[in-house]
Amino acid sequence: MATKDHQHCEQKWRGLDPSRDDVKYPDNPKDRFDQLAKRLEEELADLTGQKKGSVTDLRLHGDLSSFEYFFRDVERWGGGKVFTDTLQRGFEELTTIYEQANEKLRIAAGLVRSGGGALDVADIANLGKDV
Repeated sequence: MATKDHQHCEQKWRGLDPSRDDVKYPDNPKDRFDQLAKRLEEELADLTGQKKGSVTDLRLHGDLSSFEYFFRDVERWGGGKVFTDTLQRGFEELTTIYEQANEKLRIAAGLVRSGGGALDVADIANLGKDV
């Protein structure tokens, strides 16, 4: 599609007309970006560190593979084996998803921080402002 087909979107884009959209921009946006990135990085440190609820905590207290010991000696009960296999797969999936979410949070914090830097560069280029 040609860009001219979407020119009507530009008029509705929130924030392009701050007075119409009642948008308030911070006095120093780069500082605001840095504050947001810092908060995300602090949260990430908690999620990847040693605190309760971290990936380490999940690995330490969430692994249910010890249940296999209780079901191993039950004769002719395939359900026990299936049950423990399901627990283990579920734990592995949960841990993998948690680690992926933490990685995405790390990337998001980096993008927010670099967005503040890009805003400064754009201000210099567009407005001749000093950083």
